[in-house]
Amino acid sequence: GVIGLKNYGYQQQAQQLLNKLYTHAQGLKDDAAIRENYNPITGQVQGATNFSWSAAHLYLLSLDND
Repeated sequence: GVIGLKNYGYQQQAQQLLNKLYTHAQGLKDDAAIRENYNPITGQVQGATNFSWSAAHLYLLSLDND
């Protein structure tokens, strides 16, 4: 969603979405494992634990955000 918003010129909304992800998704704001999926509304964890694809995507989003 973040990349799609940026591609269509919605930079502010993309940044807001990314900030919401980083501050609300369990495993990103504490010592819990990064999960496969997160509920887009609540941030609650879903799917497998210690999921490296999710970690890789978060890393790439952080690089693109600089």
